[in-house]
Order: sequence, then C-alpha cells, then structure tokens
Amino acid sequence: MINLKLKRQQYALKCIIEVGKNKAYKSAIESFGLMVYKNSLISAMAVTKDKEKNLYKHISGWLKIYPFLKTKFNNVNDILNGLVNLSSTELMVLTEEVLLLSDALKEFAKAEIKD
Repeated sequence: MINLKLKRQQYALKCIIEVGKNKAYKSAIESFGLMVYKNSLISAMAVTKDKEKNLYKHISGWLKIYPFLKTKFNNVNDILNGLVNLSSTELMVLTEEVLLLSDALKEFAKAEIKD
C-alpha cells in the first residue's frame, strides 16, 4: 500500500521531470510556500496562474487527485473556482497539503535544476 507522502513525492518527481531544467519553475516553487503563508492559498494560486503556468497546472493536478477532497474538484474547469467555494476547514486542509506538495517539488527542483 502506497501512503500519501509517497504518492505526493512520486507526483512531485514526475512534475520536475516534465519541466526539465526550467529555472523559472524552480524560482517560482522556491517562493510559492512563502506566498501562501503571507497571502493565502487562493491568492498564491491566482498569482501562480498568471506567472508560472506549469506550477499552477501541477498544483491543480494534485488537488484533483488528492484523495480526501478530490470530489470537490471533479466538475471544476479551473481550480480557483473550486477553491473559493470550499469551507474554511476544507481550505485549511488543502492549504496544508499544497504546502507539503510545494516542499516536495522544491526538494526535487533543487536536486534536478541547477543554477
């Protein structure tokens, strides 16, 4: 049985391999967690959607398969629309999960994408 942490790390590695040696992606993921803490998940996702589309796609993709709330995003074309309709408790859970994914992406980006 694969636990959630392992699934998250497998997904993060797949994302980093997909973007290749994209330094802009590495820079975006390095600052994403702080942006979430300072502004909120919804604000950080809105900025990321505009500035780094690959990162937005990767986080959105994870939220659509995240086991505990994936049904909330089944019929949502844009993840931002789904996020604004969550309860505060659901948003807190997803914020924590996105920060964990962000950490995994950052670890792999540092290892795979050299400055």
